Order: sequence, then structure tokens, then C-alpha cells
Amino acid sequence: MNCHAFKTKLIGPSFYEIQKRYQDDDHDSLANHILNGSKGRWGDVQMPSNTKLNLSEAAKVIQWIFKNAGDSTINFFAGLEGSFRLNPPDATFKDVILVASYTDHGSSEQPSKNLKGEDIILIHENN
Repeated sequence: MNCHAFKTKLIGPSFYEIQKRYQDDDHDSLANHILNGSKGRWGDVQMPSNTKLNLSEAAKVIQWIFKNAGDSTINFFAGLEGSFRLNPPDATFKDVILVASYTDHGSSEQPSKNLKGEDIILIHENN
């Protein structure tokens, strides 16, 4: 999430752009690009290797990108704080589910303790 955003370009392409470009490609080769890095696939910026992941975890990342990034009903936000506005649902939708999760990656001063948290909120339209 430091280099890629869900639907907009950061340092690297968005997950949406990745899903769109590689939808017919072999997912194993994409997982290898996550593990080993690459250069020249999206311009001159080099994608560094991700040595903290194994092949199975990289494959799960690819699975997640292809499952979620092409779905126009999903938005994914990263950050410590923020806000967003919900448009009123159309007549076919009465509920909105908001899932918020956190994984502590630590810092150079404080190593990660792999702390994780998640909360789910159901926003229900009352008629």
C-alpha cells in the first residue's frame, strides 16, 4: 500500500490498472513479480522485491487484486484517519457494510507485534 492504491496511481499502477492489464495472464508469474520485483513493465520505476512474502502469500495478493479491483462497488482506503461520503443507495440496496481493518507493521523504532484489528458496521436504511 506504500506504492499502489486501489483505484489511483501512486508510485506504481493502481490495483484496478493491474487487474485490467493482466486479467488474461498467468497469476503465478504475477506472484513471482511481487516476490522478485520487476522493471520496465510500467515505465522506468523499479518495483522492489518483497522478501517478507512467500509464494503462497503473493498468490493470495494476486487473488485479492483480481477479486476486488475490478468491482466498481468496492473502494479501499488506507491511512490512519480520514472520512468518506456515502451516496444514498438506490432502490435495490437497503444496507451498506463497512469493513475496517488494521495490521501493525511496526517501525524502525518499534518492531511489529503482528497486531491486527477489524470492525464491521452495518448501515441499514430505515423506511
